[in-house]
Amino acid sequence: MQSASMTKASSLPHWIPKVVRISTENGLWSASGPIVTISQRQISDFAYMTEDFQDIHLSSETARLAGFPSTIAHGFFILGLLPHLSCIYSSLCEANLSIIPFKLGNTLIKRPVHAGSNIRAKTKVTACYPDRRGAYDFEICFSIERLHGDAWKQAVYGALSLKVAQIPKSTD
Repeated sequence: MQSASMTKASSLPHWIPKVVRISTENGLWSASGPIVTISQRQISDFAYMTEDFQDIHLSSETARLAGFPSTIAHGFFILGLLPHLSCIYSSLCEANLSIIPFKLGNTLIKRPVHAGSNIRAKTKVTACYPDRRGAYDFEICFSIERLHGDAWKQAVYGALSLKVAQIPKSTD
């Protein structure tokens, strides 16, 4: 539980990007970030990096036998794409800010993401609190969606907490 009171967007420092200020002010979902196509190569690479060799990730035949149209991506792989998919997260990165994710909560994988699927993410700031050192704790809801026919369907959703601070300028 936070001890400080929630910060209003108007009192955020100038170094917080505009898209984050807007989401903090009105609680609306940000525009979706880039649309990314998930390839079998990415799924296979993630399997080898994590040593998670379940056949539904690597074998189209096994995936079909399990009721899927093709192999499916690992849930943690899709979740790991959130910094790239999120307008809010990427705007913080582009502003050269220090970003430390410190809490992942209430995350649910609702639908599988198949090889060849297009995905995108929407995010919104639900709360913002200053800390004693000049940083800010942002609570963010996210929804990673996959294109299913003509409609975007929620695949993964949850909440994430980030500590955001300005990186001191180098004196070199």
